[in-house]
Parts: sequence; structure tokens; C-alpha cells
Amino acid sequence: MKSLRLTIYLLLAVIAKGTGQPQVKATHRYFNNFDDPSVNSTWINSNTIIFSNDSSENYFSRTDATHPYSAGIEVEIPQDLKRKNFRIAVACDVKMQLSTNNKLVISISKNDSSIFWEGFQIGNSRLKMIKQDRSGSGSWYSMNHSTLIPGNIPVDSKIKIFIWNADGKSETDVDQMEIGFTETTITSFLPR
Repeated sequence: MKSLRLTIYLLLAVIAKGTGQPQVKATHRYFNNFDDPSVNSTWINSNTIIFSNDSSENYFSRTDATHPYSAGIEVEIPQDLKRKNFRIAVACDVKMQLSTNNKLVISISKNDSSIFWEGFQIGNSRLKMIKQDRSGSGSWYSMNHSTLIPGNIPVDSKIKIFIWNADGKSETDVDQMEIGFTETTITSFLPR
């Protein structure tokens, strides 16, 4: 079983590397290029996944006036990261007008109560954006972002990560989404 998981992980790493997408180094990794229906069914908002009408012949997640949230993940904090500080890293390709109001959302909640919510404006200098040379119409950008999560988050919390089309008017396409969780040390200058 371990060798099968390792083989699948290595295969996904090669696929991710082959797409030009920066690989997220993480102890827990979630990747979706939206081309595999068996993977798509495990992601939230999978009803936003559509087939491209251009020459790329790829699937991607589209937000628009009808669907304001892209496909993304909803997971519990991984068992080995509970009560520990960790980093969430997100990498994906987006196609949009840079002047639109789109946000990368990282949300942590327990039951129906929000504990942590951050919405990072896509196109803002805090998010790293690199223009991609991809076939098909429109300009695609690779986006990378990471944030630190403190270890005092309740252990039975759920994490959601997705793109939010906050203006609710424009179309934004998301592809090659990769999310990773890694234990980290948060530097503190407080005495122990």
C-alpha cells in the first residue's frame, strides 16, 4: 500500500512538473488539474468544472455570475498537524482580467463558526503572479501564495480553500490547483 501511494505521489509530481506548475513541497498535498472525474468528485464546487472550447482541450473550474466560488478543497486539519503550527501553500493557474475583484480564500471553521478567514486579492503584489505561455485563448497566470496557521486552532476545525469571484460579474478560470500543508516553526521574540 505504501509503495502504491509513493508511486501515485511521484506520478502526480511528474505531471505537475510537466505542466510548468511549481510543485508545492508539503507533507500533505492536494492536486487537481480538473481533467480526472474521480478526483473532481472529491473537491467542493465541482459543478464549476467545465471543458475548454479552445485548442487546449483541458478542463478547468470557472467562476462567474452564477458560480461565485471555484472548485477547491474542504478538509479537516491533518492528524499529524493538529496542535502544531503549519504553513498552507497554494499554487494554481488563473485566467482573468487583472482588474476584477477575485480573491484566494483560506477559511478555517469549527461547526458553523468562522475561526480564521483571509481573502487575498488576485493580482495584488502580495500574491506572486507569472504570465504563462499556454495554448488557447486568453492570458493565464501562475499564482503562488502561502500563509502561516498557528497551532492553537481547534483540532476538529475544517479548512476550505478556493477562488472567490467577489464582484460576481466577471469570468475567472482556475486550473492546475495544488495545495500543501507543512509543519513549520513560527518565529517568536517572546520570552519562554
